[in-house]
Amino acid sequence: MMQGWSAGPTSRPQSYSVACAEGHRLQGQRTEGYQALRCPTCGEGIFVLPRSPLPIPPAPASSVRSKVAPIEEAYPEEEPLVLSDPPTQTTQLAPADEDLAEGEIDWVDEIPPETEPQPVLKPTHPVAKTKPKPATPPPLATKPNRPKPVVEPSAPVEPAPTLLEWASAHRNALLVMAVLILVMGAIGVRLRRQRLQELPGIAEAGRVDGIKSLDAGEFFAAKKLLGEAVNAIDSLGGTYEGAEEIRQSALEAAIFADLAPAGMDEILEEAATGDPDRWPARFAAMYRGRSVILDPPISEVPDPAKPGSSYKVNYPLYFGRGPKPEGRGRIDLKGFRLFELSQPKVDEQKPFGARYASVEFDVASNQWVVTFEPNSGVYITHARALEAINWPTAGPAEEDSP
Repeated sequence: MMQGWSAGPTSRPQSYSVACAEGHRLQGQRTEGYQALRCPTCGEGIFVLPRSPLPIPPAPASSVRSKVAPIEEAYPEEEPLVLSDPPTQTTQLAPADEDLAEGEIDWVDEIPPETEPQPVLKPTHPVAKTKPKPATPPPLATKPNRPKPVVEPSAPVEPAPTLLEWASAHRNALLVMAVLILVMGAIGVRLRRQRLQELPGIAEAGRVDGIKSLDAGEFFAAKKLLGEAVNAIDSLGGTYEGAEEIRQSALEAAIFADLAPAGMDEILEEAATGDPDRWPARFAAMYRGRSVILDPPISEVPDPAKPGSSYKVNYPLYFGRGPKPEGRGRIDLKGFRLFELSQPKVDEQKPFGARYASVEFDVASNQWVVTFEPNSGVYITHARALEAINWPTAGPAEEDSP
């Protein structure tokens, strides 16, 4: 209690030695408050902390042993320490220091004499204003230098094996393959010989049974037998007795077997009186590719002096009900190969068959035009086949004559 009433010990003077930004050092005595000084050499600002209120620690012992021993114990020579950066510490400002940070600093241009230090009072009106510098961001981490890949020397390339070496390595597989090829080849040769032996019999069956079926009106059976006979003749190279008769009979049998379900007059009547929008689809489904048999006389032949002229037949076509027909049609034989190859003369009349290609209305001539497939024409030579379909003996021209 008595010690509390007694006067405190007098503070000892504390000196400072601070260097400016340019490296000029200033020395003097610390005061109770901070000092904001300027370097007399370069004019840079220097901030000096006030006098510490803590007592000065006693001086360490001067014994050399006491200085060296702790260092040797703390840092033994046989175990070197690993150096590391000190941890970052954040210092919180005291209330008085916060006032300093937020307040303004009064820089003193003149330095008081070192011999007689005087306390520096806190200025009421700041002279110079400084703002705290923003914290500089830490430097970006640089991308570490990656070591370049070491290219190892490539292994020596082995030479490709020769054909003999490869065959020797795959000898067993090659032998199996060769055996299979020989077996398949032998089977193919045997089948071909057997087929060649059967071909004359197939051709003969078409010549006898196929033509017999055609004359009897069995057109589908005749078409099948004569078609197989033609294929057999082609396989034999065309050298067979009666080959031309078989080919002609096969063409006629196909015409008879594929006759259209309606006559040409009925088809024209349906095209002229039906729905014109539905007629193309109707014709394609019912009549295109189907056959018809005609025997009109030749009325005109191509004239070399008239380019574009073609064969014409005397076969008038009419449509419309009643005694007076509403319109007429015609047959266009331009490009018809049967007449171009046989070259019939005017008034020559032979029954022939052909397949429908189109039945369309020609605006220029105001007529319906019937065309045939160019390569579908064939003369009909089997009279019994005509009798089987009740073919009339007189043509249209003879019927019109008195």
